[in-house]
Amino acid sequence: MLQAKKTAEGYDERRRLLIDRYNWALPERKDVRRLVAGIQPDDLLDSVVAAVAANKIAADKAERLPGESEPDSRGLRMEMLF
Repeated sequence: MLQAKKTAEGYDERRRLLIDRYNWALPERKDVRRLVAGIQPDDLLDSVVAAVAANKIAADKAERLPGESEPDSRGLRMEMLF
């Protein structure tokens, strides 16, 4: 991503990527607060990406970073799933 997510350009950049990838209807930045009271535009995109990741994890289709990870002191794998 080239723009910070809290800027209008950053929101538009991320929104366009999600629309192109998933063909979803996502509101323009100027409409987010009107449609969902109390939410910031970047929080809407964060929740969409979290839902995509959760869906891929549930379907056992998630990718891992790093590919091989070591567990921490509590035995939890130190990785990101997406």
